[in-house]
Amino acid sequence: PVTLATTHAAPGATSIPVIAVVSSQVRNYTISLTGSQTIDGTPTDDLRFTPLRDPKNNRLRELWVGTADHLPRRAIVAGNFTVAPLTDVPWTIDFAVIAGTPYIERELAGDTLYMPHRQVVRSAQIAFEDVREGSGFMNSPLIAPDLTDTALLEPGV
Repeated sequence: PVTLATTHAAPGATSIPVIAVVSSQVRNYTISLTGSQTIDGTPTDDLRFTPLRDPKNNRLRELWVGTADHLPRRAIVAGNFTVAPLTDVPWTIDFAVIAGTPYIERELAGDTLYMPHRQVVRSAQIAFEDVREGSGFMNSPLIAPDLTDTALLEPGV
């Protein structure tokens, strides 16, 4: 939507008058509050995300945020990583909040993964162990992923 304002200045201000205010909003989701839940001892608000377009890229479906700090505690996404079958099943992502910063603690596939070469994974979980503030990861040399058919690549932003 476009909003036009009449020519005016803030009370007591001597700045150039405003002749127009233009704003644009491109919404990717409809978001609704569906309830509350306690996750790992933290009260959370449960938000439901319904994509308005491009559901393969707008994959967030549900998000639990701390009621007091609004930090993520859990999310459900429609697919994870960049290749099938990881992109074809829902994933639950749990976050740990350490010193006020959320870190991914674990990712759990919501269904069986039918991998290439006839491999079947009935319960896939990716866990990050010993996650802590100041662990030095960000100061480590960059690690380039091995781009074989078993590589797990997160989607680009």
